[in-house]
Amino acid sequence: MRKRYAVIISLVLALAMMGSGYAQFSNVEDAIRYRKSVMFMIAHNFKSIGAEVQKKAGVDQARVASDAQTVAFLATLPWEAMTTPGSDQGDTTMSSAVLTKTAQFKREVSGFEDATQKMAIAAETGEIDKVKGAFGAVAGTCKSCHGGFRKR
Repeated sequence: MRKRYAVIISLVLALAMMGSGYAQFSNVEDAIRYRKSVMFMIAHNFKSIGAEVQKKAGVDQARVASDAQTVAFLATLPWEAMTTPGSDQGDTTMSSAVLTKTAQFKREVSGFEDATQKMAIAAETGEIDKVKGAFGAVAGTCKSCHGGFRKR
């Protein structure tokens, strides 16, 4: 378990340093790879929370709290890579609407970031019903953004 967290933390730190080090990505492929990596990690940790909150008993509250904190942190990372011109082309599911409906996209991003922060706070309480509600809110923001800003 500790090894898993060490790997995730290392990846997160590497991604964070990479993201903060670039004002812009050197090329479109780097932007796409970066955001796909972050989204993969978000999905991985979010699914882990989902599996825990669906349990009837024996919820690993420490794991839920850790995963929720990771999701909240990761939620702040991929957006610059999504606004890189041309990154809606190639090996991506991102719709060009991200680049043309920027204000609406930023509202979706803001809602997602807020929801992940609330989920992390709920997870710290250890009250699984609060986490379930917050988890549902995050899932709703995912669905909303994917509906308008993901290729079908």
